[in-house]
Amino acid sequence: MEKIEADTALAGAAEAAEILGIPGSSVSRMLKQGRLPTPLAILNATPVWRWDELEQFAERRRREARRTEAHRQLARTRSALTDLTRALANGIKRLDEEIADLRALESNVAD
Repeated sequence: MEKIEADTALAGAAEAAEILGIPGSSVSRMLKQGRLPTPLAILNATPVWRWDELEQFAERRRREARRTEAHRQLARTRSALTDLTRALANGIKRLDEEIADLRALESNVAD
């Protein structure tokens, strides 16, 4: 068993929920799913973590969430650019057809 210094800040499930910004009910579910760091101990059916370890874990989760959102935004931007490129290509094609029609009319008028 790991020795814990007397001045080590500890966090139970309620504090974990607060640090992670999640509902208290999510803490036990995430713990069962293995999505939280392993607690130092379980005291009276309550998991106990080092406060700083939970803060570091929360920061990693926030960074990952930001990366995931950035990837989603990038995908949306790529999709929008693809749509815009297609629309521009279609517009250019129509303009080329209009120019060809005008040249044909111009040629007929000149004859």
